[in-house]
Amino acid sequence: ATFEGWMEIMQDAVDARGIDLQPEPDYNLTAYVYFVVFIVFGSFFTLNLFIGYDGGFLELLLTESQKNYYAALKKLSRQKPQRVIRRPTTPWMGRLYDLSMSRKFEMFIFFLIFCNMVSMAIEHYEMEQTYHDVLEGFNILFVSLFTVEFVIKVMGLRCWYFTVPWNIFDFVLLVLSWTALCLDHFLTAKGIRKLLFALAISLPALLNIGALLLLITFIYAILGMALFGDVIHNGAITATNNFETFARSMYLLFRLLTAAGWNDVVDALLVAPPDCDPQFNNLPNGNCGSFGITIFYFVSFIVINNLIIINMYIAIILENFSLAQEEEELGIVEDDIEMFYIHWAKYDPYASQFIKFNELGQFLHELDPPLQIRKPNGAAIVHFDLPICKGEKIHCLDVLHALVTYVLGDVDDSEELAQLRQQMDEKFKKQFPIRKKAEIVMTTLEWRKREKSARIIQEWFRGLKKKRQERTGSCRSRASSRGSFRVGEGLINSLSVMWGHSDATGEWSPNHGSQNGSRKSSRNSVCPSPSPSNFLPVPFSFSRRGSRASNKSAGEEGS
Repeated sequence: ATFEGWMEIMQDAVDARGIDLQPEPDYNLTAYVYFVVFIVFGSFFTLNLFIGYDGGFLELLLTESQKNYYAALKKLSRQKPQRVIRRPTTPWMGRLYDLSMSRKFEMFIFFLIFCNMVSMAIEHYEMEQTYHDVLEGFNILFVSLFTVEFVIKVMGLRCWYFTVPWNIFDFVLLVLSWTALCLDHFLTAKGIRKLLFALAISLPALLNIGALLLLITFIYAILGMALFGDVIHNGAITATNNFETFARSMYLLFRLLTAAGWNDVVDALLVAPPDCDPQFNNLPNGNCGSFGITIFYFVSFIVINNLIIINMYIAIILENFSLAQEEEELGIVEDDIEMFYIHWAKYDPYASQFIKFNELGQFLHELDPPLQIRKPNGAAIVHFDLPICKGEKIHCLDVLHALVTYVLGDVDDSEELAQLRQQMDEKFKKQFPIRKKAEIVMTTLEWRKREKSARIIQEWFRGLKKKRQERTGSCRSRASSRGSFRVGEGLINSLSVMWGHSDATGEWSPNHGSQNGSRKSSRNSVCPSPSPSNFLPVPFSFSRRGSRASNKSAGEEGS
């Protein structure tokens, strides 16, 4: 299973004829099938299954939709809003800031890094002087361009340039590059920056595994000194490869970590009389080996360190590959969450983790798919039932969790998922302590209910106000027309007094006043009684008395 010497054993098995019989080449060809099947299924397949799974017991009981939902929750706990470097108000510094934050400028710097790596990779032994001078010129050119990059970013980002870890790394490399140029040496660290960036993701896990590996190797080195420190030199146990000192023990065990020649070391430690002295220094085994202790020591060391811990490195690579594949099927990847916080920073430049509730609709509209919800998105915001904190603010985690749930769709509930969700809630509380302290006053659904109730009340009040205005306006128009009519009658009566005119009978019609009275009574039945000051005085009675007096005086003169 460790691939050590399996081909020699397979060849001996193929040539074997039986007990106490002389071997014959290729006597038992079917033995090839046995060994090949064992290597494929017993080593490749089974061992990779053993080291390839990384998860808890509860995750085994989840459905596919629940696994996707739980994986999305784990992604939410990995990132949080970051403080944004504010753009300078000075025009030329603002342009440098835009250039340093530009994606195209970053890609151009990556292209320069790649070209620098190529120029250093083509350097070889015994180059011609002209070739060496050309490469030296290219090196100076690249270092100068990286210096220009440093100046642009320092002028654009100001003192916040050194708050970004990658900028500090670039600055250190730039200083070392100029130092190397002054000392006429080449610095290759800048060329392998992309490789370091790829390893940075797995570095924490690799360091943990390396520390565990070092601890186990240290323990086995101490045990090796106590168990095999006096074994006589023979075979693979030599003056340099032995367990006599701690340094040599560590060196020999490091060699065994690669599973290179470990069987030869075991054979040398199984030395027995007459090749050794059992009475050497009155030790239990003298300078001979012990079969049981040797087999247990090396088998346990190979299984623990070589088959488990060393293969954990492969397990990490397999896990990253499987996670990338799951993210593509899931619909939510790390880039989507990073994109969310990039847009969030526009509305929350100080990384307070909150934005105004009235800005949420525009924020959701500006997101990139699959988290984007285009306008009109008011119904979706209400459906999310997001908690609104004091000051009409919304927390980033609540919005992101609602969007992830919206993208993934319905997730079946179960007891196992509830336990995992509770674990993630505890992790969210540690990751976002400000959210726990925020005072929640309502939710978007409650806000919608209150807003709808307020609209109904406002519409009813406007309708009532409009009806009152229409009724008051109708009464005023009728009162105005009636006043105009009575003013007209007053003018006619005045002219009659002046010219002595009357109707055909010589008397005023008695129905005229009754008609006015009936109209007045009908109007008063609909509209409220108008104030006397609203109309002009009409001299009806004065006109009648005046006309009769004039007629009497005219008759006396005639007689």
